[in-house]
Amino acid sequence: MEKKTIKMGVQEDVELCGIGGWLIWIAIELILTPFTSLINLSKISTLSKYTDVMEKMDFPMFYWTVSRIGYMILLVLSVILIVLFFQKRRLYVPFAIGEIIFRMIMVTSLMFIGSGIPGMSGQLILIFIYGITSGIIWILYYKKSVRVKNTFIE
Repeated sequence: MEKKTIKMGVQEDVELCGIGGWLIWIAIELILTPFTSLINLSKISTLSKYTDVMEKMDFPMFYWTVSRIGYMILLVLSVILIVLFFQKRRLYVPFAIGEIIFRMIMVTSLMFIGSGIPGMSGQLILIFIYGITSGIIWILYYKKSVRVKNTFIE
């Protein structure tokens, strides 16, 4: 009996290069990130005005400071990443990995700062797990993807 090989629908003569596949998702996310950062900064400004209520809840005001600084940095990084991504620069991949690591550090910091707040610790733990897991997955994608290597590195 002859052994049959199974093809998974991949065309061998198609070069994985350019913005396609998962890079389309990344492009959409990059375009939306400055807007989401501005929205989050606006929400933080609105919520941080209620300091008297926050103090009664024993809410650490340092949480707002770290959030505000983090979203400002993410706003600047997102603009840099958009330029590097659409110009297909070699620097895009290290900057993107650096931005992911920064997000992971930020979400970890916010989790520890806000962990003592009753009612928020469960939500913060879920955000932490999601942030770390998705960060690891995207870093692995940037490191292992043939399309990323062909588009940005070679």
